[in-house]
Amino acid sequence: MPVKDSSLDYIYRSRVIENFNDYNHIIKQSYIILKPRGVSFSTVPAFNLWWVFRYFNNIPDIYILRQVLEFIHLDILKGKILEKYYGYELSFTAKKLKYLHQKNSFKEVFVSGFPAHPSKKKSIHPLLDILYSISQGNIFTGAVCQVYGRK
Repeated sequence: MPVKDSSLDYIYRSRVIENFNDYNHIIKQSYIILKPRGVSFSTVPAFNLWWVFRYFNNIPDIYILRQVLEFIHLDILKGKILEKYYGYELSFTAKKLKYLHQKNSFKEVFVSGFPAHPSKKKSIHPLLDILYSISQGNIFTGAVCQVYGRK
């Protein structure tokens, strides 16, 4: 990154790391450029019940599931569905996000749901609106996870 090591107090990433195959590198570089006690905050697609509504352009970063879905989308369907949505993004479990940040030396890591409606057009399906309302009550995480990590 064209940023000096240990030079930033705060990094904010909204829906970034899920677009890179080497997302671990992004997290590692974030740690390197943060000052001591610096904070990294990210929002990332969550792999949970919401995935049912995003299966057409979202592939969970779960080993076997990711391989199977990439094979279906890329080899069998030849990327035709993904072209419509400009490719795909990865989704993560809260446990995986915490592990990735701790593996890259972040000391304090907090991962939680971040209620976000999975559609730009609200009310495209009544079930989406119901699930969104439930997720705001923290019964289960929303369509997005928020990750807070301190160096």
